[in-house]
Amino acid sequence: MRVLNLVLIFILLCSVIAISGCGKKEKPECEKSSDCRVLNTQCFTPKCTEGKCGSIERKDCCGNGKCEATGGENTCTCVDDCGSCTGPVKFNVTTARGIKSQDTQYAVHTCENNACIVGVDQAKLRVLSLVNDLNVMGGFKAETLATLNSPFDIAKDKIRIEISLKDLDPDVIGAITFTEIKILSSSEMMARSFISQKLEKVGDLFSEELALTSAQSMVEEARTIDVEIFYEYVVTDRGKPVTMRTSSKLRLAEKPVFVVQPK
Repeated sequence: MRVLNLVLIFILLCSVIAISGCGKKEKPECEKSSDCRVLNTQCFTPKCTEGKCGSIERKDCCGNGKCEATGGENTCTCVDDCGSCTGPVKFNVTTARGIKSQDTQYAVHTCENNACIVGVDQAKLRVLSLVNDLNVMGGFKAETLATLNSPFDIAKDKIRIEISLKDLDPDVIGAITFTEIKILSSSEMMARSFISQKLEKVGDLFSEELALTSAQSMVEEARTIDVEIFYEYVVTDRGKPVTMRTSSKLRLAEKPVFVVQPK
């Protein structure tokens, strides 16, 4: 009987506790969305749902931690999500121990028209002015001046070739006519321009600008450059005019570094 009384008392106490617990309502975290806060208000909107604070993510928003190419995000348009378009370019070189990855010295990532491309490090840019003498026996003497950047950005830079007349043989009749300029590197023709420039007297000069193309596989490379100049002139030979047509190939004294887009 005593045991039965104890059991009944225990049941009664549990019932009282249960009833008192049911009577308490948990206070909601929010009643409306304005009660909620988010740290990133640029990409997330606070939202109150059934008394709980949450958020709604804005699609294609720079700052939401997702690099969304569909929304036009990249390393130039959204650094927060995609990282930055800076620093050297990695490329592979073949060594005795196999293929090795290394950083470029002159080529860097840079933004252009909201796209990350490979350009040149402006802090390392030099303008080369390289002079060569063009001496044609029995014809004329000229000086060539090649002006170009190093590193040279194949995508946008140009080489400038200036030719000035220094001396003219007495047997030459009329002007020296320059007909073509080629820019060569080993067996590759990087530029070719057909021209019609005449130099008649000492001191006359002209200049041409040429854009270059290249099939080089490395992102950056120092290359030997030759400038081949084609010309014609008329000389008196045994009292008769004779037309001379030939060309001269001149090697630049310094190897410029050329930068191309990775393939």
